[in-house]
Amino acid sequence: MTMKLKIILSTLNILIYCNLCVSQNNLNKLNFSYPLQVNYPLTGNFGEPRSKHFHTGLDYYTVEEGKAIVAVQEGYVSRILVSPYGYGLALYVDHPSGYTSVYGHLSRFDNSIARWVEEQQYLRKNFSLDTLLPPEKFIVKQGEIIAYSGNSGQSAGPHLHFELRETASENPVNTLTSVYKITDNIPPDIMSVVIYPATKNSLVNQKNEKLLIKTTGTAGKYTVSKNGIVCSGLTGFGIEYTDRINYTTNKYGVWQVKLFIDDSLYYHSRMDKIDFSLQNRKNSHFDYAYLVGEKRDVQRCWLEEGNDLKLYPAVKNRGLFIPDAGKNYHIRIELTDYNSNLSTVNFTIMGTENANSEYITNPRKDQLAIDAECRVEAGADALFSHYEIPIAALGKNDLSAIYRIGNESIALKRKISISLYSEKISGDILHKTFMRCECNKSIRLLPVIREGNYFTAYSQEFGTFSLVADTTPPTIEPVTKFDKPILSTQKQLKIKVSDDLSGIAEYSLYIDDVWVLAGYDAKNGVLSYTFDEHMPAGKEHTLKVSVLDRAKNFAESEFQFEYQK
Repeated sequence: MTMKLKIILSTLNILIYCNLCVSQNNLNKLNFSYPLQVNYPLTGNFGEPRSKHFHTGLDYYTVEEGKAIVAVQEGYVSRILVSPYGYGLALYVDHPSGYTSVYGHLSRFDNSIARWVEEQQYLRKNFSLDTLLPPEKFIVKQGEIIAYSGNSGQSAGPHLHFELRETASENPVNTLTSVYKITDNIPPDIMSVVIYPATKNSLVNQKNEKLLIKTTGTAGKYTVSKNGIVCSGLTGFGIEYTDRINYTTNKYGVWQVKLFIDDSLYYHSRMDKIDFSLQNRKNSHFDYAYLVGEKRDVQRCWLEEGNDLKLYPAVKNRGLFIPDAGKNYHIRIELTDYNSNLSTVNFTIMGTENANSEYITNPRKDQLAIDAECRVEAGADALFSHYEIPIAALGKNDLSAIYRIGNESIALKRKISISLYSEKISGDILHKTFMRCECNKSIRLLPVIREGNYFTAYSQEFGTFSLVADTTPPTIEPVTKFDKPILSTQKQLKIKVSDDLSGIAEYSLYIDDVWVLAGYDAKNGVLSYTFDEHMPAGKEHTLKVSVLDRAKNFAESEFQFEYQK
């Protein structure tokens, strides 16, 4: 076939597909099938709160790996992702309806896709792959097997993570109220309500502290366990809840939350669409301090000044109000799950006098905090609400002073700039230097930029900061027993790699100086090579494993083994 003919045929395929997109756009817009051949339990739903983000799809627990996954509508594979992190092995399929389906944490792709992916990996000599594809490359039919379920990437067990996204915006959408129906007649559980004094001179029961009150009730009807609640000044409310689904023990998020004050709607949130670029706003939508301090998911029924999420069909005065002294107010909060089960909590508060009658909120502002060996800069939009950032020196390590910056229970909206002073970082360790951030018992290493004797990093969280240098190479340990002949029934070689500080950045495996494709299971720190046609012939072989960490520390090991194909 000539190159000219190939181009003509390719163009025709694209035109045919585009015509299909136009003609079937309206007809098939919601005609999606189930992504698995068996109706597996739903273990995670759309919009449920995770540690620092909203869940953007549906998780189906497949019990074990290798369950067939099918295209939910005709379309073409538009993107293929292979990564040790995130979604692991993932497929993206664009559909004529204007949506993209996403299938994550796969164990493997179907045969034709798998062969092409392996060719690309060997061509690039790299396990990781993230590539966009033209419409004619892999056209799929509705119900066609495209992959198999797995546990790849950041996954805690065998399951399928499935999403539908708007193709144009790439925003994930809720499918549980429109496309996929579930068996669920259980209304949401309401555990607590929270009453917030929204300014420094507002009071709840005569204190400028938020008050969490446990609820009583069941079967969707709740009240609070405390009477005589009095409030003055700008006041807000929050609610701690979870949802259940028939036949599972998992906890889920809800679809809608509404706050009524004397039957007037003050706040309404609804999970219909999630913007990836606003994911970290989850820690304003939910009270971050309760999450990190008490492991509670408390949704605010009011908006902080910096909360720009698009989840609110109706909000009055940011969900806040000022009660009049001596007047009683009936508060009602309604929760609706994705199957329209309703739960309601009702309670009463009374307005009371306050010696300070002015309720002034402090606007956010640019901040610059300076200490002897530390400089912190935060833009006005770095925080969700006004907060003066404190810094405190805690001591020193080998390279710099150690500083506590801000309060770890306060979420940041945007990154802040942190600069630490050091005269101890010479040129030979400069490229191995990071800023260490410890926040809520989690440690991150941030890349630094040198400006004279100051080293600057950008952090998305408050915590304890210092400069550290990683000069220790990674470790390499065999999992496979190389002191015994490897039988042909043994399908893989496995090597454990680890790095105590900066983390694994690159790796390669060579057998008899031939590069072979090794997968990397980052959560377990294991490299694995599955014997394939690239395995050199012969009985005796040399395996060479090379590993590089983020600080460019290099480690290499060789292992002799016997194997006969």
